[in-house]
Amino acid sequence: MKKSILLVGMLSLFLSVVPAFGQGSETKCTAKVPFDFVVGSTVLPAGDYAFRTAGMNCFVIQNKETGASAYTFSRDIRLSPTDSPARNVKWVFTHEGNRYVLHQVMVKGEDHVNDLIHSKEIAELPGTK
Repeated sequence: MKKSILLVGMLSLFLSVVPAFGQGSETKCTAKVPFDFVVGSTVLPAGDYAFRTAGMNCFVIQNKETGASAYTFSRDIRLSPTDSPARNVKWVFTHEGNRYVLHQVMVKGEDHVNDLIHSKEIAELPGTK
């Protein structure tokens, strides 16, 4: 019963997010990634990527040439109150076994880091739980 409720809740959330993609989403930043990498359970090829909003704390990471994409949720990690907004774009990866995993995206001018939420099989960065 709990699994059914959880599945219905996740499906409802997914269906409420999907229409946002058709309406155009704001590109927060871009990056050239020189290696294949994982977002959630999706493996994306090396290339030029856009990090776009898709809803509240929901983002799409999309290859600008091929259209390959992955959807992800994030939690905000606030920068120190004494810090000014981020001065640069920063994508944080870890190398785990034979794969790179995207963990965080910092957007120039924002006062927080987008900490991507992963499945349990991917270790979180220290201090971000």
